[in-house]
Amino acid sequence: MVHTKSYATKIIIQEFRMENLLNILDKNQILIKNMELDLFEIKNIHKHFSPDSIIEGLVGYSLKGEPSGDVRNIIEYTNKINTKKLSLDVPAGLDLNIKKFYKIYFITDAVLTLALPKDRMQIEENKKNIKKLFLADISIPPSLYKLLPSKLETSNIFLDSEIVKA
Repeated sequence: MVHTKSYATKIIIQEFRMENLLNILDKNQILIKNMELDLFEIKNIHKHFSPDSIIEGLVGYSLKGEPSGDVRNIIEYTNKINTKKLSLDVPAGLDLNIKKFYKIYFITDAVLTLALPKDRMQIEENKKNIKKLFLADISIPPSLYKLLPSKLETSNIFLDSEIVKA
């Protein structure tokens, strides 16, 4: 959940399709109004888009080949912005299936991933592009962690905080 109170939240979308936008607004107009969101079409990203920080969640696990099209344009543009950047779960441009970053990838200051670090993020070649790695608690029972073949010590990992540095 993104808490937008006291923050000017800007969201980049591919394009406004009036029928889709009206449907979304109709179903969520109170939520959208209360969140005070600024929506930017990708074609207008160069206009008035100067965020204080960027939270990236462009691709996740669905990356198939080097980023292209709008995703590539967003990555290239936001990589030029001098601001704090956080990737959610998997940075755009990291393909966990082939265990490597493509030439075009989101340059991030930190990655927030769920429960445990992905083993393919721990490969030395990939670590250089992941400056800081944080884990978020998603309430996996400790008994399930014990079933993992991981050498990572997981007992009470989230005892003091819901987010910990890996």
